[in-house]
Amino acid sequence: MTSLTEELEKGLTSSVIELISIGQGAAVLKALGQLERGAIIGGHCDAIMESAAHVCRTNERPTMADLLSDLASRFEQPEPTKHYLLEQLATGHTTPDPGRICAEFAAQINQRFQQEQIAINATTLAAEARQGNAVLADLRRMVDDLEATAESSTCISWSEAVDQLLTTDADQYVPTNHQWFDQPYCGLPIGLTILAGNPGTGKSALALQLALGAVTAGAKLLFAMGEMRPVDLVRRSMALMPQLPLGVNLPKFNMGSDLNKEAAAQKVAEFFGTQAHIETNFTLDAIEAGIIQHKPTVVVVDYIQLLRGDEASRVEQLDSISIRLIEMARRHEVALVAISSMAKGSDGKSSIGSISRGTASLDYSADLYFLAEAGDSQDAEKAVKWSCKKNRRGGMVDLDLIFDGLRQHFRSAMTAAVDETLTFSGLED
Repeated sequence: MTSLTEELEKGLTSSVIELISIGQGAAVLKALGQLERGAIIGGHCDAIMESAAHVCRTNERPTMADLLSDLASRFEQPEPTKHYLLEQLATGHTTPDPGRICAEFAAQINQRFQQEQIAINATTLAAEARQGNAVLADLRRMVDDLEATAESSTCISWSEAVDQLLTTDADQYVPTNHQWFDQPYCGLPIGLTILAGNPGTGKSALALQLALGAVTAGAKLLFAMGEMRPVDLVRRSMALMPQLPLGVNLPKFNMGSDLNKEAAAQKVAEFFGTQAHIETNFTLDAIEAGIIQHKPTVVVVDYIQLLRGDEASRVEQLDSISIRLIEMARRHEVALVAISSMAKGSDGKSSIGSISRGTASLDYSADLYFLAEAGDSQDAEKAVKWSCKKNRRGGMVDLDLIFDGLRQHFRSAMTAAVDETLTFSGLED
């Protein structure tokens, strides 16, 4: 499997090729200007970046012909690189904002390069200290090197922040097509949403329902699974499908039954086949690579405690995972919905900092946090109260819902009560 760095370099190459194909040389230079020497490892990407920078500096509106010509004159054996470039070009590009995407790939590559340089310098310092050679001059040199590779300031003015509020704040939510959620919360926030609760409260079902609802509104989905199989997820989507705004006369499929299985499977493939992807390699690097590759609007991580890190203790791992998830959500501007187990002893009265199992950082990192409370009912339908424990961007409104396990579907308890009244009165059509 390709590494995250390789995926980033591939993404940068594709976006640079796209910009040159539409004559936006200035955007290429702006993006590549962020890269430090040595940030690109080598190979096709390094060769193309070198030629791209040259043709964009010498041509106001560079073309692909300029890039191919420069590659041929600059490198002794350009054919493999030329073939790779044409392959990338043949894939086609439909990026809405190629300049921004290109700059984002360059920034992420440079950030990872800086982190690697800091780690190398720190390792060298430790080695010299163990050998007794880290005299004062060596220490000063190492400190200077560390400071030189530190991340630069990204300060903006207050007025620039106001401009961001007025021009982009409306895009900071992803509608789910469920009124009982979108009305109080405007949709899923760009950032980190946590769904926590005991087993059987429908955490995965709610995440899937909100995510597929967003797909029906035009979003793209990446669902990362730690324990479910892809076929299990598809079955749940088949049961849920008739409850989504996808039209009428959809085949009805219930969990635990194969009735209408083939027809329902064909319909979910039709509705979600190209808009939703499943990540089965449940690691943070694989999830981020999937985000870069498929460019989803909504990402579901099910569930956090199954992820692993490199830190010594489990608490340190989960703390690091929590921080990386929120950074990932903000860096890629996705609505990331993560499912969490509850800490032992926590309940509906627990407050932020004591809910998620194994880490308090997850509670504090979240932009929106819901905790499920349900009774011990074994009925096919049961009431589940999703208590809002945190909303970084507004008021906290609890969601009183009814969960239908056979259909993997939540609906408003108020709507369910009205439907029941109409049925009892004989007024329902």
